[in-house]
Amino acid sequence: MSEESNDWRVENVRKMGDTSGFDVLIVCTSSRGQAKYWQERLETNPSISSNKTTVLTVFEDWKGESGAGNALGTLYAWQNACQKSSNTNIQEQLSEEKISVAIYHTAGKGTRLAPLPGSEVNNKPGVKLPATVELGDKKEARCLTILEAVIKQTSIYSESRKGRLSVFWGDQIFIPSINAEYKPACHIDVLCKLQPMPSKAQWNEKGMNKYGLIAVSDTGTAQIEKAEFEEANDLLKKLGKLKEVGISLGSFSISSELLDVLLKEFKPELRAKNGKMDSDPDIWMPLTLPKESFLALRKKKGFNEETSAQHFERISKLKSSLSGDIFCGVDIGSDAYWWDYGQLHLYLQNCLLLTKPLPESKLMSLFFGHKSGKAFNGEKFAGNVFCDCEIFGKTVVKDSVLASVRCVDVNADGAILINVTSAANISAGKGSIVYNVVSESDVCVEAGEVLVGVANSEGLLRCSIEGNMGALWEEMFEKVYNDNKGIDMATFERERLLASSVVLERLRSSGMAKNA
Repeated sequence: MSEESNDWRVENVRKMGDTSGFDVLIVCTSSRGQAKYWQERLETNPSISSNKTTVLTVFEDWKGESGAGNALGTLYAWQNACQKSSNTNIQEQLSEEKISVAIYHTAGKGTRLAPLPGSEVNNKPGVKLPATVELGDKKEARCLTILEAVIKQTSIYSESRKGRLSVFWGDQIFIPSINAEYKPACHIDVLCKLQPMPSKAQWNEKGMNKYGLIAVSDTGTAQIEKAEFEEANDLLKKLGKLKEVGISLGSFSISSELLDVLLKEFKPELRAKNGKMDSDPDIWMPLTLPKESFLALRKKKGFNEETSAQHFERISKLKSSLSGDIFCGVDIGSDAYWWDYGQLHLYLQNCLLLTKPLPESKLMSLFFGHKSGKAFNGEKFAGNVFCDCEIFGKTVVKDSVLASVRCVDVNADGAILINVTSAANISAGKGSIVYNVVSESDVCVEAGEVLVGVANSEGLLRCSIEGNMGALWEEMFEKVYNDNKGIDMATFERERLLASSVVLERLRSSGMAKNA
């Protein structure tokens, strides 16, 4: 097998379904209610956590609207998880390299993915994907959530990271195009897509100015924040002879030694639950860049030069206490697949990817566990995905994805229908999303529209996928967000399931459905 090929992507996906995963899963959420929900959900999902897996869900009760940032947020989540794990000394086991631990950051309002998180009672990681999982002893079929998909995908790194704390984001899935097994060689390693230095045209075409960058030179590896081509090129020249540069995925792992050092260094901030620090600009950059370059970048961002210099010295002192190599990238391969579900238009784009006649689409179906070539209602519908559906009448569907859909007739063209039950018919235009809807009447959605079920008195929310999300948040999404506060997620989910089952039983009593 070549070092980089489609075979490795297939092999990696298969391993994601076979591996037992990380020994300890820590999920950092936005509220006590979310932490409670995910503790129960993950412990009843055997495809995510086995009897040997310790699940620890925590929430970030940090001072200030902007939160702790992912650096301090990671340390705070770890600290809270250690306190919650009263029966197991995970800190000691990690330092002895007996276990691998992963933190999944899911906190946030979900403004970029709105209105879908609002339909999940503000439970952003609970947004559904077009696949199913079986929960509990009864093996009840439920839609796979984004977080569960991320946990499944990242499990491929568990065996390589005994004695390390891994940190992942709860809204993106990536499939490496090279062997994912590796031997950690640095205190910090960051997942990235490495390549030779691109031209300006390639830089802009790939949108590299929108991501943090990992640069590998003859003097070492460095982290660079988002930058335009000219700015990045000038900075890279100061690092030595450049070998490779690549987009950072933001996900990383750190050694237990570094974890201990960081906990001691930032003890004042953690105790006060105050301040904000992100890994890339506040830790990785001062650790890997020359002081002059770091200060120049901070100045362009509007930071006070004296404050930046003090912070650089603080991190340099921390660096001097560590032995061995500090920082490196872990390549996922230039042909890796990367599926981001963190924004509404990307959610639509990546769900519809399943309908395309592409190798990537086929691999995505393999990852989600779809049964290839399965007929629906006795017929095969090329270019569509049917997952756990019951349609009692006519099925006129083109280039669409349907998961947990129950209705009489359905007419969909280039649409996404997830967890939709109608006592009558469903019609969905091109580029539309129908999500978490239970209706006694016809459900009709025009091209480019989004229709979701919500918990407030209106029951439904309709908007355009092309709308100004900032304006829509202030106009309608924020009201849903505030109305959702105080609603118990598990209770509301049960109520929605009950309402759907009542309609479904009536449909079943009126005729015979064929499942997909």
